[in-house]
Amino acid sequence: HMCWVCLGCVCSVKAKSLLDYLLSERFILTGLIFRKIFDLVNPLSKFLQGKNVDLLNAVSYVQFVLKKMQELRNETQFQIIVNEKIIFLDSRSNDFYFIPLTDIRTRRIKKMPGEMASDDQPIISPIDNFKIKTYYTVIDIVCTQVAERFNDHSTPLFRDISLFQKKRLKEVAEPNNLRLPIDAFNAFEQVYGKFVSAENLRREYLQFANTYFEFEKLVKLPVKLHQLDNNFTDVLNSDDNDNQNTDEDSSEEDEKPQDTIHMLFEVCNRSELKNIFPSLYTALCISLILPVSSASPERAFSKLKLIKTRLRSTMCEERLESLMMISCEKDIPIDTDEVIKCFSSYSPVLLKLLT
Repeated sequence: HMCWVCLGCVCSVKAKSLLDYLLSERFILTGLIFRKIFDLVNPLSKFLQGKNVDLLNAVSYVQFVLKKMQELRNETQFQIIVNEKIIFLDSRSNDFYFIPLTDIRTRRIKKMPGEMASDDQPIISPIDNFKIKTYYTVIDIVCTQVAERFNDHSTPLFRDISLFQKKRLKEVAEPNNLRLPIDAFNAFEQVYGKFVSAENLRREYLQFANTYFEFEKLVKLPVKLHQLDNNFTDVLNSDDNDNQNTDEDSSEEDEKPQDTIHMLFEVCNRSELKNIFPSLYTALCISLILPVSSASPERAFSKLKLIKTRLRSTMCEERLESLMMISCEKDIPIDTDEVIKCFSSYSPVLLKLLT
């Protein structure tokens, strides 16, 4: 009986302490500060986690967010947060009692013999103490983390990798547009100069940009290999032609290649361009294995933890990879009838049960 009483007292004390903390002005100010930060960082986080993210736009977006974060570190922005705190407390004053910021007792430090310098002036005001020791500290930590993650060494490399996109190839291939930047792939050479050179990569990139869209059309077998003769076009029914054109247009829209590095790599592989553009092909291989964004690997490891549980510890690697692919690539359309047909072909018993 005494144990249950002691446990109840401990729980009540912890609950009271937690309630007092949630109803303190320090907690309200901290929550308003992080709301300001998350309003800037959350859209950036979602943008960077996209599969088809444009790295050039991502670098610009990161620099924009970093600039906005640094602008929060001033007296005016802090006063705006204090005003929001006052408005929030006034709106809830009839419901709760909020604990104000407490004054910090200053301690006198005894001077050592021969010491002539006076002590620093202590911060007496609670709001100034919170501003200097909490608000400015939080802003500095966030800015430092963003600057370290996207530093001067990684940002130029991201800019070079962003050129491996269809829209960048199209911009470079246009005759009336600006050509490839003169410093393109310099950062790529600084990191991976053992495998590729910037001069060869720029030259092959210009040639590849002028021919890419022609090879992209031939990645899949076209609907028509030859144009119809003019003598037979009048014989065809106009309605059938309209229906056929509509079906072809819709299928082309459904099978439109995505604007990703994977698509450029696939075109190079299927068109056997790796021997024609060896430096470009090596750069594409390097770009594909770089973990520019850790979103996809983190999702994969989260799925791995759910699939390979304690009861599936003896699962073979081939089955694990298959289950991982099924779980991670849910957006790929699968023909169920074809899967059943393939599965039933392994055994006459299955063939009999599934047909």
